[in-house]
Amino acid sequence: MWLSPLGSLAYPIYVSVFGGAALACLLGAWQAQREEGADVRRGLVALLSTSGLWASAHVGMLLAPGLQWKTIFYEAGLVVGFGTVWAWVWLCSAYSGRTLHRRRMAQGIALLAFGAVTLTKVTNSWHGLYFTAGWQTTPFAHLQIDHRAIYWITAALSYALAAVGFFMVAEPLRRVQVGAGRLAGLFGLTALPLVANGLGDLSPALRGPP
Repeated sequence: MWLSPLGSLAYPIYVSVFGGAALACLLGAWQAQREEGADVRRGLVALLSTSGLWASAHVGMLLAPGLQWKTIFYEAGLVVGFGTVWAWVWLCSAYSGRTLHRRRMAQGIALLAFGAVTLTKVTNSWHGLYFTAGWQTTPFAHLQIDHRAIYWITAALSYALAAVGFFMVAEPLRRVQVGAGRLAGLFGLTALPLVANGLGDLSPALRGPP
């Protein structure tokens, strides 16, 4: 069953915001190829590319006509979104002058973790331990996601890795006079999606009518 979202002002706003973010990230990835330093360049291109693909997947989810296709785009966004975490850690390691991203053991652990989490996501329709999907009609017809335990475990891992990256770049940023308050503020911004998801799961009022 497909309920048309047309007629709601919120719908084109959502599509425009995610579409604009996707375009900005992908253009940034193209421009980042000029960055000096091979490892930093690879990390920056990977981070911007995966972020752009994540936003593109959300555009696809909003535009897709049925529950099945919307769920497929959502799962694709989950997979690519987890990839942004590892791209971030690579970038932070390279930018801070460390060699963590070049160590074979670290690369193997990263690939194993990414593969295991990805397998869990793409098989969610079988076990249902990552999320359940349904319809929500307000503010427009869209995919409503109810996150399960494995989602929150993966989210905790993602933000732990993001914190590791911030710690790695804290010293280089301090040397170029970027204050700790600004760095903490930037990390706080990255936590906003997790906070929003948590509030949405805890508060029925924020999720809309049942």
